[in-house]
Amino acid sequence: MTVALVVLAGGIGAVVRALVAGRLDAGLPVGTLAVNVVGSFGLARLVATGSELATVVGTGGFGALTTWSGVAVAAVVAPLPPGRRLAVLVVAVALPITAAWIGLALG
Repeated sequence: MTVALVVLAGGIGAVVRALVAGRLDAGLPVGTLAVNVVGSFGLARLVATGSELATVVGTGGFGALTTWSGVAVAAVVAPLPPGRRLAVLVVAVALPITAAWIGLALG
């Protein structure tokens, strides 16, 4: 039963990511960054609280919602000068890590 719930949560997370990124990623990966920040925070909160939902919602939902590959590709194909592209990647790593730290701290 747990596997089926992880698959269901993963499907929901992937669809949400596609919808948000599809609407907000225009030139910059803003939508992909947003879901990565929200997903990192949410997963950290689940882990910090020891919630039994961590396996289903954390692995399935937040795992499918967040994606490093999406940020990497969006930053590489964005019509930006190399310096701005690097800045996008730095922010794309720093913000989700910060969100996870805050989520754990609020535990």
